[in-house]
Amino acid sequence: MFSLRWVSVCVCLLLADGCGKKNAIDGTYHDSSGLMTFYFNRGSAEITIIGMTKEYDYEVVGNRVTLRRDIDGRAQMEFIINPDGSLLDPKSGNIAKKSDS
Repeated sequence: MFSLRWVSVCVCLLLADGCGKKNAIDGTYHDSSGLMTFYFNRGSAEITIIGMTKEYDYEVVGNRVTLRRDIDGRAQMEFIINPDGSLLDPKSGNIAKKSDS
């Protein structure tokens, strides 16, 4: 019985290890104007527009990325992940491409 508990604990730890893993979109993106930078990292995002940075939580569902602020939890921004990995802002039509660094 004792070993069964250890097996259960190990399974739970292995499952918990998957939490907080990097998403495919994690990284730094720049829009074509060079005025906006998007940094995605494990569920958190920083958006910098003309030197001003705001923090968001994000989630990826299918080919959409939704950003929310902690203030009210409502969706603040949404992007479509294009087949080439770039992010499209459907409201403005701007496309942000992932940088190599």
